[in-house]
Amino acid sequence: MGMQHAAIACALVASACVVSSNDGSDGGSNDASSPGANVVTMYLSAGSTPVYIAYRNGTAGPWLTPEVASSQTGGDIAYALHVDNAYELVAVCASQEGTVDAEETDATFAGDGDTGSFGC
Repeated sequence: MGMQHAAIACALVASACVVSSNDGSDGGSNDASSPGANVVTMYLSAGSTPVYIAYRNGTAGPWLTPEVASSQTGGDIAYALHVDNAYELVAVCASQEGTVDAEETDATFAGDGDTGSFGC
């Protein structure tokens, strides 16, 4: 990925990361400072492997790098997120043609369960 595409990807991630709600309506911690006790497995269902991926436990905690839970050649990649309840996931992908796609997922362990998926 060229410098211009990297700069665009960083700008997209920065803008996605700043927008969040701290109203506490999720019933969970809004400022979790460490990985939580529950594990959510997020599957990359289509597209390219993210050039940047991060999540946070809560809606205002620090951004963490998820661990790769499984990876299959030509198949889905699974990421493990350690959360208490509410969490946010941001992924940025770049194609060989130079297009950039940023995806954001906001969910809760209690409401959405222990698995999810995103395309990039």
